[in-house]
Amino acid sequence: MIVDWTFLNVFQQCPEKGHLRMELDLVPIAPSLALEFGKGIHISLDVLHTLKSFEAALGKFSEYFGKYEGLDSKRTIGTASKLLYAYFEMMKIEPWEDLPLVGERGSGELTFAFEMSGKVVYKGVIDRPGRYNGELAIKEFKTSSWPTNFISNPNGQITGYYFGGVSLLGPIETILVDIFGVFQPLKSGKESVRQILFRHLQSRTSKDWERFSKDVLDTVANIERWREQNYWPRYTDFCSSYGGCAYQPLCMDGVSQQQREAIIGQMFREERWIPGEPDRQKEY
Repeated sequence: MIVDWTFLNVFQQCPEKGHLRMELDLVPIAPSLALEFGKGIHISLDVLHTLKSFEAALGKFSEYFGKYEGLDSKRTIGTASKLLYAYFEMMKIEPWEDLPLVGERGSGELTFAFEMSGKVVYKGVIDRPGRYNGELAIKEFKTSSWPTNFISNPNGQITGYYFGGVSLLGPIETILVDIFGVFQPLKSGKESVRQILFRHLQSRTSKDWERFSKDVLDTVANIERWREQNYWPRYTDFCSSYGGCAYQPLCMDGVSQQQREAIIGQMFREERWIPGEPDRQKEY
């Protein structure tokens, strides 16, 4: 089985959600502005690192996200401008040096894949490899409306990126997790007092690899068991998470097969999930 963090995590959140998304390939038709904003920030950060130009990075963001401008009061080109400028200013003074590597998509992102116990291939995308204080390191970028709530340790996604970096580059000293706060705009004159960029410095050990491997293989075993039984439990605690689960209308009791098919036709399209592809689900 080929997996990545998103594939595993959606089953961990709710097996029925995983079934609908990863097994039946159903994707909500309505765009996720949180997801699209995060994609735009990632694309722009690649430009910022490559060209060292704030103007070019903001231009790339505007080109990508412009069609959504005005649909959300906090996910705007203005918000992106503040975030990219804050990061650009930090870049000028931080002890970071990009590695001269170009990923499969012509960017600084690198795709990794490693085998686990001969039955699972774990894939992922590293946002930026480099050197921090002269030592090998990787960067992971995230956007979040709750940046101070983000937990980077324990965090299976961060652990996976760490060992993915090790598989490609050798011993990694540090993971720099940069979290971009996406907030509602404050009243005029108050923006300067609010922190919008947060950084966590992380590392992992061989013992962490043992725990990570067991967690991944345990989740895979559960997925295989649910497939065999053709039974996908519903974890209803997640129905209201992150603004509400888009798949909830398909999970409700009392919905007939005819109603279900109508909901799918109106609200969903089919798109296969390919593990390790850069589909950004980074805002939590």
